Amino acid sequence: NTVKLNVMMPLDSVNIEQVKDQTKQMLNMDFLAKSLIELKKIGVNGVMIDIWWGLVEKQPKQYQFADYLQVFELIQSQNLKIQPVFSFHQCGGNIGDTVNIQLPQFVIEAATEHHLFYEDQFGNQINEYLSPSANDEKVFDGRSAIQMYQDFINAFQIQFQKFDIDQIHIGCGPCGEMRYPSYPSQFWKYPGFGQFMCFDPIMYQKMQKETGLTKEFFSKMKDYNSLIMPDDEAMDKFMCFYEKQLLQHVHRLIKLYQQVFKDIQLSVKVAGIHWWYGSKHQAEWTAGYYNDKHRNGYQEIASLLGKENVVLCFTCAEKFDSDEKLKCFSRPQQLVNQISKTCLENQTMLSLENAEETYERHKLDQLIKSCKDGKAKSVTFLRMSKQMFLKKNWFEFKEFAGFLNDGGNAVLFAQLGSFGAIIIIGLIYYLVDMVLKANQ
Repeated sequence: NTVKLNVMMPLDSVNIEQVKDQTKQMLNMDFLAKSLIELKKIGVNGVMIDIWWGLVEKQPKQYQFADYLQVFELIQSQNLKIQPVFSFHQCGGNIGDTVNIQLPQFVIEAATEHHLFYEDQFGNQINEYLSPSANDEKVFDGRSAIQMYQDFINAFQIQFQKFDIDQIHIGCGPCGEMRYPSYPSQFWKYPGFGQFMCFDPIMYQKMQKETGLTKEFFSKMKDYNSLIMPDDEAMDKFMCFYEKQLLQHVHRLIKLYQQVFKDIQLSVKVAGIHWWYGSKHQAEWTAGYYNDKHRNGYQEIASLLGKENVVLCFTCAEKFDSDEKLKCFSRPQQLVNQISKTCLENQTMLSLENAEETYERHKLDQLIKSCKDGKAKSVTFLRMSKQMFLKKNWFEFKEFAGFLNDGGNAVLFAQLGSFGAIIIIGLIYYLVDMVLKANQ
């Protein structure tokens, strides 16, 4: 009944700025080394680390893994498992992003010229992640996007096959998530619906052919913060198309990774779009999840991942419906419950995460409860930081780790909270003391 605990490494675990300041590099490695020792002491299973495309492949087919090799050696020296995230996306501008890492410059230039980034109805190219339209377009120094992904993961496999890799996360969208970049920070403010991202020339042509729709259909959605969306029969046909493009892209990536990593568990992260969940699910729709009260928008995703033996990673498991209930019909608890139930029905392995770094006891309680209710096999905590090791925070995190490592106590902790658990433990001691006195 134990739940494996993993911890996300800092976004700047490697030398992000490529600086020559040896003192700065040594201080960073010293922090990582001490942190990993402490995590191992409290029973953490492993750590998750981003492998940034923009850092490793600055020039086509020239892979610079030296900094990662150093960090991997450090992790393995503490007998911790390693979970690489293949981060084929941009870092910077999203919630929790503390560094800025662009895609390789040669990728940005070619994708911009040939309109192979995701594009909104206004003509804005969102350069967080390549559109699936780039998958077969050989404009990246003679390679397509799929060929670039394949070359990259092959190069990684050759360099890192000696390490104890527990799981590999397939980067399949912005923030590494299986979704469209429907709420980019430069245009969007929470809790807007966002925008549909199917207007790069190749995808737009497909959309017109399969649905008969044009940009005019979306004209009511004036900007990213609009709270108006088309609502007629044609919307169903469009959403089926929109969802299908995402599923096909992810399925293709899964098959690609399975060819390279034959004996390693794979996983895909699904975004926790909890705002407007209690209304008409509009924010989920623009992200690619065709979910509403009549249709389970996560069924096809869970079914695909279950059949392919891929873990579904889901976030916002520490949040409460009451956090923002009146603001935007936010229902994170209901959303997590739906995901958990759908995974169970499809026999899909589930892993959960917190959306925001927190050490508040009631939120850690909720994270454990979400794992218990959804029968999750693991939880990944966001994220290792200096904040984590402050005295009060570290105490709470150690308690959290301890309860996860003891399934029975985890259930007690999650259901009763700390005060209730203290009462129960006190009662047990009292009864034991009474029995001992009676036998004297």
